[in-house]
Amino acid sequence: MKWDFLPGEQTLGDMILYEFNGGNQVVEATPSLLHLPQFRVFTTRAEDGTFDMEVFSPLGMPSYIACFARDSDFSRDAEQQPLIKRMSIMCNTTQKKSNTILDANEHELYHITQRNAHPRANYNRYKYTKRQVVLLSAEDIGMMGVQEYQKEKRSVYKFSGVVNETAEVSVLMIYNNRGILVKGRQLSVVRI
Repeated sequence: MKWDFLPGEQTLGDMILYEFNGGNQVVEATPSLLHLPQFRVFTTRAEDGTFDMEVFSPLGMPSYIACFARDSDFSRDAEQQPLIKRMSIMCNTTQKKSNTILDANEHELYHITQRNAHPRANYNRYKYTKRQVVLLSAEDIGMMGVQEYQKEKRSVYKFSGVVNETAEVSVLMIYNNRGILVKGRQLSVVRI
């Protein structure tokens, strides 16, 4: 990753996903669950100010979807980025009207993002218009039903919309419904 646009010295420290804080650890005493967040990114180019792409998800319904438009010239990365003005999302797997966002404008997308963003992120309207990221949760586009959400292994989504200038539009799917179950000496991947 390029961090040139950040002011000052750039350092990236270790990310700790699990830490044992002492005590007696008895092997096979209790099963442990370690979360395995996974990410898939899909990109398309919006030449004429519109984008339309179909995305295949091999891991089923993502917990979150982040959509953003960026200028392809990385030297402009610290400047104001293109904005998604309108966006529609449809789950082509279920093709249910309840699993869609239809023609949401930038203000609706901002309010959905505000609802899903962590308060400590301080992601206000100024930051949104300068470097927009639309953050949607599974509930925002329909969970395909609780039973289907847990069992569905593959799903297809259609993303379409309008941007205010030529840009690369990216869709980042975030899955946090998987984990490693450690039961004694056995390891298995489970859906949570």
